[in-house]
Amino acid sequence: MIMKKWMLLFGLLFASHLNLPLQAQSVGFKAGLSVSNLQGEISTKSRFDAAVGFYADLDYNDRLSFQVEVVLNRIGATERATEQAFRLHYIAVPILVKYDVLDRISLYAGPQISFLSTAQTYLDEEVFDVNDAVNTADFGVAAGFTYQFPSSLNIDIRFYQGMIKVYKNALLNPVLKNQVFTVSIGYLLAK
Repeated sequence: MIMKKWMLLFGLLFASHLNLPLQAQSVGFKAGLSVSNLQGEISTKSRFDAAVGFYADLDYNDRLSFQVEVVLNRIGATERATEQAFRLHYIAVPILVKYDVLDRISLYAGPQISFLSTAQTYLDEEVFDVNDAVNTADFGVAAGFTYQFPSSLNIDIRFYQGMIKVYKNALLNPVLKNQVFTVSIGYLLAK
């Protein structure tokens, strides 16, 4: 129920800004390394993996823009006590408000909704499908900065904090939330 309220609020906020006088569009591709963890009731070790996706910038004025992305994130962690590994694959859709602090440096923050594609745990070389035990969506906040090189390349550093519990049933599973730190290289395809 809480998830539905967040999604409704997110949708209303986004829809209320659709009439903004947005100008030039730029589209790009990004790929990078993510360091993720599951924060909560158990002690976990971070997982290193890849993140790839596309982004579009919609300029509002000279300094302010909106960046919308679609990113495939492979995240998870390993429980310290049992060495049980958690692997979660999401399709993330952040909608970020981006402010150009200097000509090449931008700060940004905004909501992100992620849709689960696969959830598995690994223990003693056995793989267990846990899709039914995991929430099908995650909602959280992303923030970071981008440096745009003089060429079409940029570097992006971001932190994401999930607000929704990973597992549906807290009585049977520990309460865990996603945390992801990502460094990626972007390439501007069109402006």
